[in-house]
Amino acid sequence: MSNLLRRPSLWIAVALAVVVGVVLLIRARAPAVHTTAAARRNLEQHVVASGRVRVPTRVQVSAQLAGLVVAVGAVEGQHVKAGDLARADRR
Repeated sequence: MSNLLRRPSLWIAVALAVVVGVVLLIRARAPAVHTTAAARRNLEQHVVASGRVRVPTRVQVSAQLAGLVVAVGAVEGQHVKAGDLARADRR
């Protein structure tokens, strides 16, 4: 056994084996993953789309008198009742 302790090449081989083992263990670990803590926030979503609008029914609107329209009392899509839609200048 005293012959084994006097051989420097044996100690170098053992030290090299330990270093190689440590390096292999370090490389075998899973890669580091960056994470962040979850936080409650409002969700904002913006959608831009184009297309056609299909209406279930179509209404034909016509004037019963001749004249120039001077005022429109409604905006597109607004519900109206009789007399709210437009005023005409009778000529």
